[in-house]
Amino acid sequence: MANYFDTVIQSLNGTWVMERALSSEIDPLLKLQGIGFLVRKALALAPVRLHISAYEDHPDAPTSGGSSVLKINCAQVIPGGRAGTTERRTVDWTWQDHSDYIFGAVRHRSRLVGGRVTTLLHPDGHHNHHQQQEQPDFELQTALPDRRIGDFLVGEILPDGGRSDGFVAEPSSSPSSSPSSSSPSSPSPPLNRNDSSTPKGWWVHVYASNESSGWTAEQIWGFEIIDGKRYHTRRIVVANRAGKFVLARLVYSRCSGE
Repeated sequence: MANYFDTVIQSLNGTWVMERALSSEIDPLLKLQGIGFLVRKALALAPVRLHISAYEDHPDAPTSGGSSVLKINCAQVIPGGRAGTTERRTVDWTWQDHSDYIFGAVRHRSRLVGGRVTTLLHPDGHHNHHQQQEQPDFELQTALPDRRIGDFLVGEILPDGGRSDGFVAEPSSSPSSSPSSSSPSSPSPPLNRNDSSTPKGWWVHVYASNESSGWTAEQIWGFEIIDGKRYHTRRIVVANRAGKFVLARLVYSRCSGE
């Protein structure tokens, strides 16, 4: 798995700036999570930077069986004197606890997932256009029966329901060690890299919940081409106990020089 981790680390490590003009408004997300008006206003106006540090770790715990794990630390920096937050993730689908002044006490878990090739049917006048799209292959965690949630997270649609070009498949450096959504810690069978119908990508799947506030947040991290440029994107679905949900895509560009 080490070679595969290297690819993920190289793709994510660095400093990323949120592109406000390309991203969804974050206020509806924060409001559904019960964040107060003043904090929402400050976050909506401040330029947000993410410092991502991804690395391979070798746990000493006997339960690890000596296998390595991927860890991703995301420090959100908010200029202007307001404190940011740091999220530390062990990417093995185990539950972890996190608490900060914005989101409160949150339980979350993360994993790497592989891809699947899906054929989409797009009506085009009197004809139907078939398009192959590589999508993250994962089990949806958000417990709401609205198809838009799944379609959005895999990259088929935009937050407003419009058609999306989807994700860019991030290639692995080791064909025999791509992640499997059904068993995140085990490699999937070797892939035929010359077959256009063979999934080649990886994504980070994140699920979080705040029991006291009654919301969940499900995310898929990947990369997309927007206006001809490659960006790191995070597709997010926040839902509450009342069945309300918000779809949002946050778009980040890597700081120049990195």
